[in-house]
Amino acid sequence: MQLCAEGHDTILHNYVRGISLILPSIPLISEIAKHIMAASTRVLIVDDDPDYTDLLSYALLRFADRYHVDSVATFEAGLHAIRAGDHDVYLVDYQLDHGHTGDALVDEAASHMRPIVMLTGVEDDSLGDRVISAGACDFVLKRHVTGELVDRVIRNALGRR
Repeated sequence: MQLCAEGHDTILHNYVRGISLILPSIPLISEIAKHIMAASTRVLIVDDDPDYTDLLSYALLRFADRYHVDSVATFEAGLHAIRAGDHDVYLVDYQLDHGHTGDALVDEAASHMRPIVMLTGVEDDSLGDRVISAGACDFVLKRHVTGELVDRVIRNALGRR
């Protein structure tokens, strides 16, 4: 799911990236391209619950000038996306499709890792420690999620790189 007018932000982002690669010798264009590309942090939500994905995406709409949000619904798609490295931060559900877990996703993607924030509805005192040990940079209970909290968690995760 994209939170932009039918891909226009993505088209602009790719256009600017192309200009910056083709015309690096023109300083002004290069600086404008860097500014536009840096203005939006690319966030990927990995969650098999489309209703929760929509809710989380909606919560981040308030910060649309900061975030470009995409989502995938399966463990395999999440693993592929993390390995591709096209996003700056990943918001990953702990309980994914076909019995896969978010900490298993973190383990599988460890060498390609950008910050991963684990989200869960499971209230287990030891789960937070386990996912942090697996490599997630933060752990948030879904029932506590607000746009402001996710914004802060994302900014903190990116600051830890």
